Amino acid sequence: MSVTVTIKNVAKLAGVSIATVSRVQNGVGQVSPETKAKVLAAIRQLNYVPNRIGQALQKQRHGALGIVFPDFSGPYYGGVLLGLENQAVTAGYSVLVLATHRRQESARLITELSSRVDGMVIMDRTVSDSTISAIADSGIPIVLLARSAIGDLPSVRSENQIPAIELMTHLTKDHGYRSFAFLGDPQIAYDVTERWRAVNKVAHEQNLARPKLIRCGYRQQDGYQAAQKLLTQGTLPQCLLCANDEVAFGVYQALRENNIRIPDEIAVTGWDDIPTSELISPPLTSVQQPTQQLGDLAAQKLIQIIETENTRLENDVLSSRLVLRNSCGCNH
Repeated sequence: MSVTVTIKNVAKLAGVSIATVSRVQNGVGQVSPETKAKVLAAIRQLNYVPNRIGQALQKQRHGALGIVFPDFSGPYYGGVLLGLENQAVTAGYSVLVLATHRRQESARLITELSSRVDGMVIMDRTVSDSTISAIADSGIPIVLLARSAIGDLPSVRSENQIPAIELMTHLTKDHGYRSFAFLGDPQIAYDVTERWRAVNKVAHEQNLARPKLIRCGYRQQDGYQAAQKLLTQGTLPQCLLCANDEVAFGVYQALRENNIRIPDEIAVTGWDDIPTSELISPPLTSVQQPTQQLGDLAAQKLIQIIETENTRLENDVLSSRLVLRNSCGCNH
């Protein structure tokens, strides 16, 4: 079976950056004769033929950044997008946004977008690792956001496991809760996977039963439906751990309709600490994420790669903060 040769392979063999290979192919920019000779020799040795995306990158700068989201529901994505856009506009770039909504044609849509931008921020599990690697290998700069690592691609994400452990420890040690349900779907989002692992880690260390997993989406209606499902299954756990605040709001609605009091009869926690969380009754215990800072930093990294050709950037993990309020039983 033949192996596809990419611009990344050429750069590695020649000992130069991907951008240098692009300049040699396109005949633009300052490249020393020695470097040009090495690149051309590597191209001949590997029998490299540029693909369509790589050619588009070589021909022109688009003055645009591509941003790929799962969807736009809720304040979390709005905060991230605000940070991304602020940095892009300041640096003189427009922003092309694609929400995949987990469609089957997501890979094709993202690949097409990559040919119209100078670089991309790809968030969460919007597309497969192999698709991202193929785009990166074509020479398109990529920064991963709230996603697990792929090779040496730079990434930005918020800390999930530490605050999730802090939350579970607080609930078990300070309030004595022994039974839990987790409302969300770890298969959909990397961040939620990390939280789910941390929750189970604490439960295991404290010899508690594994928290019940109620798979649901991340909108308020999803939380409402998940809580209704849980209510039909008999005895409720002592605490409901919601994947985000919107899910928690749906849980509030379902519990109120069934005359179940928070936190007197059951505790509820969220994640993201969106502004409404401290205004509802009872105020929601949550974890504050630096949403705008996530977008800021991802855009800064991407622009740095585009303009300086420096691809050896560190992966950044931003701190998240546990915010205790009445919904878990605290008297705050």
